[in-house]
Amino acid sequence: MTDRFWRSDGNTAQCGDLGKYCGGDFKGITDKLDYIKDMGFDAIWISPIPENYGNDYHGYGALDWYKVNPHFGSE
Repeated sequence: MTDRFWRSDGNTAQCGDLGKYCGGDFKGITDKLDYIKDMGFDAIWISPIPENYGNDYHGYGALDWYKVNPHFGSE
């Protein structure tokens, strides 16, 4: 799950409210690709990327299928 994996801003504090976004993003995943590879994985499956309703950090509350969720990054 993109939001829960890694924050690119370097913040390692626990997420205070698991019902809201915690800060993980595409850059965080990109920064950790070597880590993922070193664990033996050769593929990843990220959260759905459309812009989502409210605090639907999981990606299954799509508002606009043509916009990337701004919490995760940009195109």
